[in-house]
Amino acid sequence: MKGIQVVNRLKDILPKYTNDFSSIINASSLTRAGSIITCTTATNHNLLTGDYVTIKGAKEPIALSTITFSNGIATATALTDHKLSDPSLFAPQILPINIEISGAVGFNGTWELVSVPSKLIFTFKVSGSPTNVNGGYLLLDDYDGYNGYKQITKITDTSFSYTTTGAMQSPAQGEIKVSTATRIAHSATPQRIQEFYTAGQGGVLQTWLYVVMGQNQAYRNDTVVGDSSTAKRTNEDYWNSAQQSFSIYVVIPATASILGGDIADNAKAYLKPILKALANYIFESDLTDEEMQPCQYVGDEADDYITATYTHRFDFVVQGFIQVGDTTDYDLGVPLQRVEGVFIEQGLDYDLNTR
Repeated sequence: MKGIQVVNRLKDILPKYTNDFSSIINASSLTRAGSIITCTTATNHNLLTGDYVTIKGAKEPIALSTITFSNGIATATALTDHKLSDPSLFAPQILPINIEISGAVGFNGTWELVSVPSKLIFTFKVSGSPTNVNGGYLLLDDYDGYNGYKQITKITDTSFSYTTTGAMQSPAQGEIKVSTATRIAHSATPQRIQEFYTAGQGGVLQTWLYVVMGQNQAYRNDTVVGDSSTAKRTNEDYWNSAQQSFSIYVVIPATASILGGDIADNAKAYLKPILKALANYIFESDLTDEEMQPCQYVGDEADDYITATYTHRFDFVVQGFIQVGDTTDYDLGVPLQRVEGVFIEQGLDYDLNTR
């Protein structure tokens, strides 16, 4: 397992929950033509072809032909498949399911979905007594079409493009944000973090996050492999449990704080976003088992406070399995090869050509 895998996962997920580790610019439009999405930004994005960004806030618009109202219930007819699911299929603890309507006077806002009679019709609760309208949009939350962690191609200083496999309606709506210059990096050692940060590479008065890979130790039957009691016995299969630890260091400017207690509290608030990104996530493995075991959170603590900066450490561990396939190459020969000749077994002659 490599540190860059953790970095890429954090770059993908963290901007959904916090803007503290990236620079944010507004997108003025987001359109799709085939598999290409073009983003126009309100200001210079300062990006180059090959850079990565995280898009968030984009919603897919489903055009509506009509919305009618009767006895507190609105009935909407869409021009294309509205992609909604019948709320009666969901468990009570998940309900209510809310939808968002825009571009339809009297119906704009977030409402509770009531029923889905067909792929084109759905009903929802509405307050007041709005008048029937033609037009409007159902806005669907988008997860990995418009939004997400994307590698871009620069078009101009205020536009870029990226690819998608989705077939979303266009243009996207919502308050669309582009997260650029993500301040998440991979460091070889904790000592290099402070050297990097204090040298001005971390930016001025900005919060950074660094991933440092820790010890990778092998175990057998919950015992460290170095223990002689774990020696392999005849006819036993080879396997070890390899536990890879890593730590996430959050570095926060602390020049305005003397005791640092408030800064420490702010750092601990990043636990939930980090857990959403990593806890129970399954990383890829280079071993025979191509997936690691789910990532586990171990704990966190204050790591360093030098008045100018405060550093907080979050610890994680993942487990993989080293097996026979990782240690041995088998030569299976030629399967079902015919052997010519005669051999003797228990005093009897066998002609293989006749068997």
